[in-house]
Amino acid sequence: MSRCVDSLLAQTLRDIEIVLVDDGSTDSSKTICEQYAAEDNRVKVVSQPNRGVAMARQAGVDVAS
Repeated sequence: MSRCVDSLLAQTLRDIEIVLVDDGSTDSSKTICEQYAAEDNRVKVVSQPNRGVAMARQAGVDVAS
């Protein structure tokens, strides 16, 4: 996951919004997402109980600006 987010943050386009959705992960994904959000204001984190990929996608769309 970190490799993917690092790649997004390294893009030359600076006016981006990165929405990371934690869909009830039982590993350290939520902590990693929160660290990225604390370090870079372009990152938004959504945490929710596991509701499946479609609902996770929709949660990300709902907070995107």
